Amino acid sequence: MTGFGRHSDLARLQALGFSGHVIKPIWERTLREALLALRAKGNSAVTRGEHAAEPASTVRANRQARILLAEDNLTNQEVAVAMLRKLGYSTDLVANGAAALEALREADYDVVLMDCEMPEMDGYEATKRIRDLRAGTRQPRIPIIAVTADAMTGDRDKCLQAGMSDYIAKPVELRKLADVLEKWLNPPASEVSPPAGPPPANTEAVFNQAVFNQEDLLTRLMGDKDLASKVIAGFLDDTPRQLRTLKKMLEEGDADGARRQTHSLKGAAATMSAEALRALCSEAQDAATSMDLSRALALLPRLQEQFELLKTALQQSGWCSQTSGGDH
Repeated sequence: MTGFGRHSDLARLQALGFSGHVIKPIWERTLREALLALRAKGNSAVTRGEHAAEPASTVRANRQARILLAEDNLTNQEVAVAMLRKLGYSTDLVANGAAALEALREADYDVVLMDCEMPEMDGYEATKRIRDLRAGTRQPRIPIIAVTADAMTGDRDKCLQAGMSDYIAKPVELRKLADVLEKWLNPPASEVSPPAGPPPANTEAVFNQAVFNQEDLLTRLMGDKDLASKVIAGFLDDTPRQLRTLKKMLEEGDADGARRQTHSLKGAAATMSAEALRALCSEAQDAATSMDLSRALALLPRLQEQFELLKTALQQSGWCSQTSGGDH
């Protein structure tokens, strides 16, 4: 059972004798599927990607529930809204904590999905204000679920100390999102059938999985090729703009803005299953956080180069055309 939100070294775990792994927090469905997969495979190692071969468990959703999603990144917005729609939930979208606070003053919701790092007002501050009876929100005790790309042990405590009810790590997986919503909404059973057919395969497309892990992306989206295409198109369209914004912030010495921007890029790269780009964004975020803007600026060409490699990988695997993704 590995640490909350951490990407474990599966080869090392297998070398030590482990036969599989699950990520904390442990959900009943995740644990059950891991055990069933292990039993079916005997003593062979079970990794997260292999769970897709098992029969997908049904997803329960309360179709009357209304969700408020606070998220500033366009790629993550696209994924989250599509996932919630797939689960049957009605969703309203806001781009920062201040807008979430205002929305909760004007309307009733059942759950808030709150990104932690956003401009103007982050998720931590927004949650504190929502919980404050003087803020004038209609439901101060509404369940607030943190959605964070920095899902390490200390972040769990920070979320709970801010008043959040629960947390889910980016990149968000559909089953985990369904589980956490079911936990807080306690809905009647309502089944959603898994997508028919296996994920698409392109045996001619050979590229480094660290650049783009197609299997990981499709597994997380439960094999939904149309959704994957929308996510990829949105990412390719938005990332050049984000890279330009990051360059401007670094050149102007805006450390806090650069930290937020690299955090946003990191979350989008994780959602895309682009591990190499995510790792670079994480390194740039660390540099911005420590006020080392010269190091962050030096990483910018590598970020742009990695984005170009990702575009090439997507073109080779048939996900986009040669003209996808604007100039940066």
